[in-house]
Amino acid sequence: MNIIDKKDGSGVAMCDPDQAEALLAEFELDRNDVEFILSQSEINREQEAFLQQTDWQVTRHRDQLESQEATSLTDAQYQQLLSKRQQARKMIRAG
Repeated sequence: MNIIDKKDGSGVAMCDPDQAEALLAEFELDRNDVEFILSQSEINREQEAFLQQTDWQVTRHRDQLESQEATSLTDAQYQQLLSKRQQARKMIRAG
């Protein structure tokens, strides 16, 4: 992840996402003072994690429909989830 100063566009630091808050404190910067730019591999990891974390919701919904049970998600919620999952797939690029 790159951390960029919004005032002058200069690079503040490069770090792993889990180190960002510590670096901001070290440089005495506020989150509003900087912009975070993720690398494509970081974007891929985040989106793949989202897909994995929501697989069970899709599976549960399909199982409930197939067994003619009441679904935990409304049709609108399910369509919204599918849309978010499709957006995640589009954001993932082969490394």
